[in-house]
Amino acid sequence: MKIAYITTGEARFLDVIKDAVTLVITNNFHSSVVQFCKREGIRCRILDHELYASRDEHELAIKDILDKAGIDLVILGSYRRIIKNIDFLKQYSGKIINIHLSYLPEFPGERAWEKVFLAGTKESGYTLHYVDTGIDTGKIIFQERVNIEECKNSQEVYDKLVEATCIGLRKVIENL
Repeated sequence: MKIAYITTGEARFLDVIKDAVTLVITNNFHSSVVQFCKREGIRCRILDHELYASRDEHELAIKDILDKAGIDLVILGSYRRIIKNIDFLKQYSGKIINIHLSYLPEFPGERAWEKVFLAGTKESGYTLHYVDTGIDTGKIIFQERVNIEECKNSQEVYDKLVEATCIGLRKVIENL
């Protein structure tokens, strides 16, 4: 199975699945994932969305790269954009997994760990789900609750959720 990892910047998720990943795509020239890929010998493409005339054009460029690489599964890890192109979503339906740092349906959307912390929640979690046309509404593949009552700020919540997610993500990839 050929797996692509798409991110704006997070390399920690990639670190636990690097042996299974064929290709990394980032939209951020300054992402730590670029250096990570060089160090690990993983093919990496940088497609800065600001260099494209439209969202659609950017997403079709990503889709074209995935198509040419023969990718079977896409994992979105800390990707700070929402894929909206219908052709992309149709072709990769059931083949795009999003990593979300909250226990959905609680706290959908971006920077969920900050919302979790601000809400004073003692327990949250992470969710691995398929991407559909909504925001964090796709079919859930796996999710797990995580105790965060000891966390003193949103960064600690983030770190704890990422740590747990890495373990869950590895299990999901191994069982595909």
